[in-house]
Amino acid sequence: MRQVCVYDLELIDIKNFFESMLGRSSHGLFYSIGQMIGRNIAREASHEHERFFEIVSKKIKERNFVEEIYFDNDTVTVFGSVEVHNSDHNTCDILRGILVIVYEFYRKSKNKLYCEEIECASVNGNKCVFKIEEDIV
Repeated sequence: MRQVCVYDLELIDIKNFFESMLGRSSHGLFYSIGQMIGRNIAREASHEHERFFEIVSKKIKERNFVEEIYFDNDTVTVFGSVEVHNSDHNTCDILRGILVIVYEFYRKSKNKLYCEEIECASVNGNKCVFKIEEDIV
C-alpha cells in the first residue's frame, strides 16, 4: 500500500472548505472517511486480540492522527489530535470514525456502535475525550 502525506494545516483547510460548502453535514462525511481508515488499522491489529488496543494505539500514532491515545473501556482520551484547531464546536470527526470501527472490530459486534466526542481541545482544554456507545439511530 502506498502512502501519501497531507500536512495538518492542509487537513484543516480541507475540512474547513467542506464545512463551508456542506455545513454540518460535512462532519458525517469525515466520520465516514475515518471509518474507512479505521478498518485498515483494526485489521492490522485484529490478529492479536490480547494486544489489540496496544497495536491500534501504535498504528494511530504512527499515522500521526494523535500524539497520545489512551483506551479505557468505552472511553478514549487523546492528546494532540491532528484535527484540533480553534473552533466553537468539536472537530475530530475523522478520529471518531476511526475509533468506532476499532471498537466494532474488537467486540466483533454485529450491532453498529457510535462514537461521540464529549470533550474537544478545539473548543477548550488540552485533550479530546470520546465515548463509544450503542448506535443511537
